[in-house]
Amino acid sequence: MSKLFRIICDIYLNRHSVSNVKIYPQQLRRLREEKGWSIARLSEVARVSERQIARIESASEPCRLRQWTHERLREALGEAIDTAPDNNETATCSFHGGALRLQREKRSFTRKRLAEKSGVSVRQIERLEELGESASPRGVTVNRLAKALQVEPAQFSQGPKGETPELSRLWKVSEVGAKVPHQAVIAYDLVFWRYGVSKRALVELAPLLFTLLAEGSLQWRKRLLEDMSDALEKSQNLQDENPHLWFGFKEDRHYWGLEAEEESIERLDILGRHAAQDVGEQYNVKLEDGITPFLNYLRMLVREIGDTGIVDLSNVSDPKGLQWFALGSFHAGCNVCAEEFERLTGGSAPAQLALQAGEVALSEIPKELLSDESTSERVAWLEGRLHPDTRQAWQWLQTNLPDVSHEGELK
Repeated sequence: MSKLFRIICDIYLNRHSVSNVKIYPQQLRRLREEKGWSIARLSEVARVSERQIARIESASEPCRLRQWTHERLREALGEAIDTAPDNNETATCSFHGGALRLQREKRSFTRKRLAEKSGVSVRQIERLEELGESASPRGVTVNRLAKALQVEPAQFSQGPKGETPELSRLWKVSEVGAKVPHQAVIAYDLVFWRYGVSKRALVELAPLLFTLLAEGSLQWRKRLLEDMSDALEKSQNLQDENPHLWFGFKEDRHYWGLEAEEESIERLDILGRHAAQDVGEQYNVKLEDGITPFLNYLRMLVREIGDTGIVDLSNVSDPKGLQWFALGSFHAGCNVCAEEFERLTGGSAPAQLALQAGEVALSEIPKELLSDESTSERVAWLEGRLHPDTRQAWQWLQTNLPDVSHEGELK
């Protein structure tokens, strides 16, 4: 009888004793959201009440849990919940709170954002920064902070000398205010879908990528100009040596065109506006509307890729210069990841219109509907987001302005 009593006591004490480990609220929330679970779903799988999960996630400090609660959450999430032993294990290298603040402000992180990315509470981050060289965080805390800031832990060892000024004034974050057609927003989403690169990263990379493309197009035009010049010189020599080849290229406009193109390149005129204008006025030459050297260069790059399902510029013209999404048109002329867009929408015109008209975003599609096996459910879900007024406006557009409407038909 006494043995049975001891077993019951051991079970009771194990279940109701407080663990010697802590669970970090931000980590629990992050792991849950990565699985696409609501609090109700995690509660159902882990057999832990919704109220307790909500209480843990809303806490500002690491929470102590009963052993069985911790184990159930860990098993439900399929991986160890990031915990730290309740001991005095300090960082393996020296730590200076001023260095933490420097690295945080250098990346324009608020304490709240760093807390969300690292799983270290806002209060603890604030305390570490205020303690300066007196701070002695645990090694696991230092590693979390370093990972969130994408630096080595050793970067926290050397703090600034003297009183730290307001460094955030040097690394301000600004909003880029620009209204763009929603097709461009879809293109951003598709790029993230395929490559995992966020809108913010694409905006930050835009000047670099455009400069590379612009300079690449100018170098490409120089090579074409050299080839054309060599061809004209060879033609003229053949004609001079063989008078019966009277039909060779020897007109002044050819050489005028070479000079105009050379001057256009020197002026960094990537759209070739000056060359087209000069030659057109001199020789009354009408160039094809919407065709620019820069667009031709991009088309050459697309041909090298050889997959129009990734990028397709075949239907693109550039009449106003770098304005490829015509206002009033729901057809994205600059097709990016078109095959992926077709797969996600199942080829359904109403589903595509729901996305193109901004009724719903790709990021809002439930994760359980993203597999190929769930195509019909995903399409039905997208079509269900299409507002009747949007459908009516589209049908009117197809009837009255078919040139700017989509090829698909709404049913």
